[in-house]
Amino acid sequence: MHHFNHLLRAAFNQAVRWEMLDRNPATNATPPQPGNHEAEPPSPAAVRQVLDAAASSQNPETALMFRMIAATGCRRGELCGLRWSDVDLERGLVVLRESVAQLGAELFEKDTKAHQMRTVALDPGTTDLLRDHRDQMEARADLCGVELPARAFVFSDDPAGKTPVPPDRLTQAWRRIADSVGVDARLHDLRHLQASLLLDAGESVTTVAARLGHRDTSTTLRVYAHLMPGADGRAAEIVGGMFEVPAPSTQEPRDSPRDSKRER
Repeated sequence: MHHFNHLLRAAFNQAVRWEMLDRNPATNATPPQPGNHEAEPPSPAAVRQVLDAAASSQNPETALMFRMIAATGCRRGELCGLRWSDVDLERGLVVLRESVAQLGAELFEKDTKAHQMRTVALDPGTTDLLRDHRDQMEARADLCGVELPARAFVFSDDPAGKTPVPPDRLTQAWRRIADSVGVDARLHDLRHLQASLLLDAGESVTTVAARLGHRDTSTTLRVYAHLMPGADGRAAEIVGGMFEVPAPSTQEPRDSPRDSKRER
C-alpha cells in the first residue's frame, strides 16, 4: 500500500507541474501503516520433496533452477537473467548483475532490485549440477548446428541461449509441482529458507544481507529477526559471563623451592 501511496503522490505532483491540477490531493493523505509479516520458510525436507519431483518431471532442468534459488538466495528474475559469462564453475561463483522482468508475455532486462551486482558462492553439489547443465546445453547447441556464446542465458529454451526462461513460468512450475507433493510454500520462500539456515547456524546478518541482495542489513533484520531466537540467548551468556566470580581453587598450593630449603 505504501508503494501505491508514493506512486499516486508522484503522479499528482507531476499533474500540478503541468497545471492540470491546482494542488496535490494526496499531500494530506495519511499513508497506511506497513504490515509486519514475518517470513516463514519451508522446511528443508519439504524443499527436497519438490526438487525430487521436479527432477522426475518432463522438464528436469526446473529442479536445478529451484535449487539455484535455494542455494544462492537469488530472486527468480535474477536467476532468469543469469548468463554463462557471469558463472565461474572453477571457483564456484556466480555474479548476479541483471534481472528479467515480465509484463504479460513481454520480457525485458533490467538491473537487480537493489541496483547493484553481487557475487555469490555456490556449494560443490550445485556447482557440479550446473557444470552438467552446461555440458547438456553445449551438446544441444551442437546438435542444432549453433554455438553457445559466452553471453548465453544459463536457462533458455533456445539452443543458442538467446532468450531467457520467463519468470512467471518458473513460478507456475513451482506451484504445480509443490501442489502435487502436498507442499504449501511459494517459490519466493526459498529465499526465506536461505536466510533461515544461515541465521540459525550463527552466520552474520551482513553475510545474509549480501547473499540475498538487500541494500542494507536493516532490511534483513526487519524481515528475519524472528528467525534469530538463539542469538539473543548467546548474547545474554556472553554479557553475563563477565559478572561471574571465578570459583576458588580447591587444589593445595605447591611448596615453593625456597620453602622446601627452609624445611631442610
